[in-house]
Amino acid sequence: MQILFLGRAHTGGDVAVYFPADKVVFTGDMALAGPSFLGDGFVDEWPQTLDNLKALDFDIFIPGHGGPVEDLNRIDLVQNYYRDLWQTATLQHQAGIDVNEASRTIDLTNHNEIPIRQIGVSPLTVLRIYERLENPD
Repeated sequence: MQILFLGRAHTGGDVAVYFPADKVVFTGDMALAGPSFLGDGFVDEWPQTLDNLKALDFDIFIPGHGGPVEDLNRIDLVQNYYRDLWQTATLQHQAGIDVNEASRTIDLTNHNEIPIRQIGVSPLTVLRIYERLENPD
């Protein structure tokens, strides 16, 4: 068993518990089958943390919510969502769009496989991204 810090994601102290012989990793909220709550996370760093996770040799991950996940492509789908969310919210921030307006208008419905079905994201998510843009650490 290995306890690994792979980078910041859902919190500043996410760890994974890895069982190399069994090819299983427990990820907590670092990796779910879909997006996690982002209101206090590190959306800008999360995709890299997931890259670090994917560098491990595993066949199944056990997320902090839901059952075991064998479709490791789910990690790629969530990474792409986080990258697009960060980029889109950054553009909104640069344009001077306030948190509430940005949260209503961000459209990531192209990520329907995870599933994102409607336009808009939580204002807490946008607020956190704006905070990270203004104060990276």
